[in-house]
Amino acid sequence: MKRRLKMRKLNNSGSAMIMAMVVGVIILAFCLSMLMVSYSVMMNAANQRISLQCKEYAKSVSKEVERSILNGDKNDEIWMFLRYNIRQESWPYYKAGEADHEKNQAYRYFELTCDGEETPNGNIKAKVILYWEPEEGLVEDGDTVATLHAQVIAGIGDAIDTTKVENLQDTSYTLGTVYELTIRKEDPSESDLDPSEDGGSEPELEVCPDEEYNSFGNSIQVDEIWKWDLKERV
Repeated sequence: MKRRLKMRKLNNSGSAMIMAMVVGVIILAFCLSMLMVSYSVMMNAANQRISLQCKEYAKSVSKEVERSILNGDKNDEIWMFLRYNIRQESWPYYKAGEADHEKNQAYRYFELTCDGEETPNGNIKAKVILYWEPEEGLVEDGDTVATLHAQVIAGIGDAIDTTKVENLQDTSYTLGTVYELTIRKEDPSESDLDPSEDGGSEPELEVCPDEEYNSFGNSIQVDEIWKWDLKERV
């Protein structure tokens, strides 16, 4: 009789130990799951904050690009690049599906040397992408001759690498703007030259000596008046 009681007591102790271990494993699993949830929430919050910072920086850069295009002069790098390269053989227009006019040939990239706000993952960087499309059909003096697309990508590290599409996620922001270019010939009354001395000669050409903007040595007609207008933001 005593032996049976002793065996039963030992069996009960073993069962209690197993139950305690099971309960411990359940508690441990619950703690780990809560830890994973907390980590996920913290990472999402951090990514949202970085995304917001990238958005604000993209807006700031986009406004500066807009100022350079609409109100720029010979002191603006983007304005000078557009003036000496758009509608030239050195910069093909973009048209999907057309040979020699795909992204690889038509896209031009400008990476800012000044970084944006610092984040735990590194400084925010920005890249400007420009490409243009010609106006189809007969174009007369004063008409729109081209459409310019400007995209600003702000992100951290490889997030602004447009060749890595998978990086353009939560830690980057893209802002696009579309501009229209109209060109008209300068009226003789607006020119500094004496109309009587013109005599129907060939239009005067000008070459920018700065190779940074004009590495192909393109020339422009000085009697052309260029005007950029904001068409839309996308």
